[in-house]
Amino acid sequence: MGKSLGVIVCDPDEDGWPDIVVANDTVRNFFFHNVAGPDGKRVFVESGLDTALAYADEGKPRGGMGIDYGEYRPGKNAAVIANFANEPNTFMRVERTKPLLFSDAAIAVCLAGPSRGPLKFGAFFFDYDLDGRLDLLTCNGHIEPEIATIQSGQTYAQPPQLFWNTGKPDRLYEPVTSKDGGEDLFEPMVGRGSAFGDLHGTGRLDVVLTGNGGSPRILRNDGRTGHHWVRLVLQGDGVRSNRSAIGHR
Repeated sequence: MGKSLGVIVCDPDEDGWPDIVVANDTVRNFFFHNVAGPDGKRVFVESGLDTALAYADEGKPRGGMGIDYGEYRPGKNAAVIANFANEPNTFMRVERTKPLLFSDAAIAVCLAGPSRGPLKFGAFFFDYDLDGRLDLLTCNGHIEPEIATIQSGQTYAQPPQLFWNTGKPDRLYEPVTSKDGGEDLFEPMVGRGSAFGDLHGTGRLDVVLTGNGGSPRILRNDGRTGHHWVRLVLQGDGVRSNRSAIGHR
């Protein structure tokens, strides 16, 4: 039923049971809600339409690719979905938890306009400047090598996009330029996937980007904001909680 290109496990209704959000290409997105079945056992019920996560604000499917979920403001959570060219990122904000309801807030958080142009694949929230707020990165690249001959505003290789979380409700996300993010990050590529992590043990989050026809691009975070950081090793006891600390808060 779905052309699934992105999946994330999260707990939007905050009941302690992991749910699943699936980004689909040209068909509605899925939300598999983890609920108690008639016999008391847990079951997944697809509830994308009931929770308003199936479609973006115009009520039509988009070319959903990458996906992530996070707390973008204190106490405010959202699932971001990276979409096809000439489609903005979808920003599914949790409006309420009981009963669960989402709404597309891409315009409200200032993502809709700046994110519309590129064809976006990999996407993730991360705090690249260690200011305590989740920023957003998408890895971009078209699927048609000759797209520029058909659409003058499009290219096969495209630069990634990085959005800084300002913390200001009236203009939450602002595009980062090469002046602040470094020229290497915005070098065009036929982007497909992305990941992040502290690869060098500095506390700063580095980025790995992958694309068609080339080696992965490893981008070291040389940010010198002076902000502090902490690393936690989470481990359950296997009795009161699972050993891998899945579902931790």
